[in-house]
Amino acid sequence: RGLTPLGALRGMESLLQETERKAAEGDAVAMIHLSRWLYAGEEGLAVDHRKSFEWALRAAEAGSPEGQRMTGIKLEYGSGAGKDTAKAFEWYRKAYEGGDAEACYQLATYFEGQKGMEAHLPTAVAYYQEGAARGCGARSAASALRAISSARPGTIPRPARSPWRRRATSA
Repeated sequence: RGLTPLGALRGMESLLQETERKAAEGDAVAMIHLSRWLYAGEEGLAVDHRKSFEWALRAAEAGSPEGQRMTGIKLEYGSGAGKDTAKAFEWYRKAYEGGDAEACYQLATYFEGQKGMEAHLPTAVAYYQEGAARGCGARSAASALRAISSARPGTIPRPARSPWRRRATSA
């Protein structure tokens, strides 16, 4: 049996209250939820990008790699805070060091020279490949690597052909 509209509202209020309580106690996951909800105006909260940034930053400072990446994104685009790509890069680096797979892609774009940093394509390629190895969007990595390779031929070494493929194509 589903919740009535009033029951759904009460459930949403209790979820929000519980999340706010946990965030105030230092729970980084709850902080991330609040940041997302405030950014999108979900769970009965009004859109507030400044507060969204503050919760992401608190999660980042508490050591959450996801919070660190979110803080980097908000700084990169100036969402709820002043735009600062240098600080964003530092938060992406911390998220990467904490194991965040998506941070690999953020760092790769810096090393492509897209964000005011001098391009170093071998490093960009390495970050894209590591992001894919960590399980974050192998298809996106392949697309980015193709774009880099077509823009600068010879940047990405071709993998050696497998013996199986040689046999299959020579037969």
